[in-house]
Amino acid sequence: MKRRGCAPRSGRPLTTAHVHSGAVLVALLLMLVLEGCSGQTYTRPTGDLGEVQRGAASWYGKKFHGRPTASGEIYDMYGLSAAHRTLPLGTVVEVTHVGNSRRVTVEINDRGPFVGRRIIDLSYGAARKLRMVDEGVAQVEVRVVKTAARSLVNASTSPLRRYTVQVGSYRDVANAERLRAELARSHAQVRIQAIDGWHRVQVGLYKKRKDAESLRRRLRRQGIQGYVVGI
Repeated sequence: MKRRGCAPRSGRPLTTAHVHSGAVLVALLLMLVLEGCSGQTYTRPTGDLGEVQRGAASWYGKKFHGRPTASGEIYDMYGLSAAHRTLPLGTVVEVTHVGNSRRVTVEINDRGPFVGRRIIDLSYGAARKLRMVDEGVAQVEVRVVKTAARSLVNASTSPLRRYTVQVGSYRDVANAERLRAELARSHAQVRIQAIDGWHRVQVGLYKKRKDAESLRRRLRRQGIQGYVVGI
């Protein structure tokens, strides 16, 4: 929705005296105008405990139901999860609907949304909790209530740091074990790491991140989606 007074006013034509700084000035003014009109700028949350972000939320459902998320976990549209652009996977956030004050707690297990300036994409189940299914898009406040597990955070400075490729994350250990057994047929060092009730399936163990990235690319060519994490 456009706010009144956001459209730039027309003024006198630029003279040759303005030409040297014109390109930079116009670019800066355009950025300011667009940000002022939107009423919202996208920030890059880091996932620190208590961090708050406000903006628009959307939700996604049947089209992605049953498909792998960025974390490797299979998307359950009826569960309580969400996609975020930058928060570490595994971060738990409390989402409050600004319009009706309803709240829901979800875990970030996917990436997105990449539409406009929306800040979070909720599962259908989470959207129902907030009673925003019919709205489609709602204004929310997102607060970090639990940071991602250490294995999902890339800020460790430990000299013993290693890298692995995470290909799945499940509440049910049986599902994690099935994936581990399948991958163990063709890959070495496949293990399950249990953290905070989640069973994460990881492949490989490397001293250098670039080696783990190489494995991630090989797995992707085999149709296995994963991402590199530090442990």
